[in-house]
Amino acid sequence: MSETGKLPARLAEIVEDFGYCQGREKLEYLLEYAERLPDVPESLLRLRDDAHQVHECVTPIWLFAEENAGRFRFHFDV
Repeated sequence: MSETGKLPARLAEIVEDFGYCQGREKLEYLLEYAERLPDVPESLLRLRDDAHQVHECVTPIWLFAEENAGRFRFHFDV
């Protein structure tokens, strides 16, 4: 079983798509993919503070997690 076989189907598909890209093409695909993602909800953006920031990154990034009925949704503000 490949590593992507352990992932949820949609995530395995995304990983596979990125696997077809080479060099700069991978970065371009990442940017295209990111543009299609939904915006971070305004209610979470208001929580943007030091506790939600990923300090190790050169680019300012904030990470938010929401739990609903035992399922988690992660939001990234880059």
